[in-house]
Amino acid sequence: MRRCILKTTGAIAVTITLTTTPFAHSDNSKHIAIPEHIQVQTQNQKIDTPVTLAAKIGQQHGVGDIMKRILKQESNNGKAELIGGTHLPVGKRYYGVMQMKVVAVREVMRRYPNFTKKYFSEEKSVPDEFVIAKLITNNEFSIEAATLYYTYMKKLAKRDTYLAVAAYNQGPSAIFNGVNAAGHSYAQSVLKHSKS
Repeated sequence: MRRCILKTTGAIAVTITLTTTPFAHSDNSKHIAIPEHIQVQTQNQKIDTPVTLAAKIGQQHGVGDIMKRILKQESNNGKAELIGGTHLPVGKRYYGVMQMKVVAVREVMRRYPNFTKKYFSEEKSVPDEFVIAKLITNNEFSIEAATLYYTYMKKLAKRDTYLAVAAYNQGPSAIFNGVNAAGHSYAQSVLKHSKS
């Protein structure tokens, strides 16, 4: 059994205990379920709404409006399912209010080591299960990871907002190989959301 205490910066303190059972999520489940082998403990504290967090964290990086729009698209402002793509293998699913894939979060953790230090007491070899649990249980982590990922995509896209939004959905291939139909549809949908 491994235990990791995830660092917090305000909203929720989380302790996760992992057994040797592999991480799994029922493909038939319509509800958010943390697997039995991940035990989450929280402390009751004032919790910012996902919209407030997206605005606040986004503003710190100069992208507050676009992060609110992405939040609206990904989870209807935090009101939708927190595990997307349940028909896909665990590693290819999307998690949390910003519907991040683990591979995208790992890219953020690699590029921004202070981000990793902020949220995990174990900075090296953070297991996928810990990243997934953190995405599902901590909106601040999910939104900050998404904001850093988006700003990195925007840098790669030479500040082109449309291309960066498409790349948030499609990955860097949208920038280097061209935006696919799903990427175009996603970017158009995000950019049409009102600022409110």
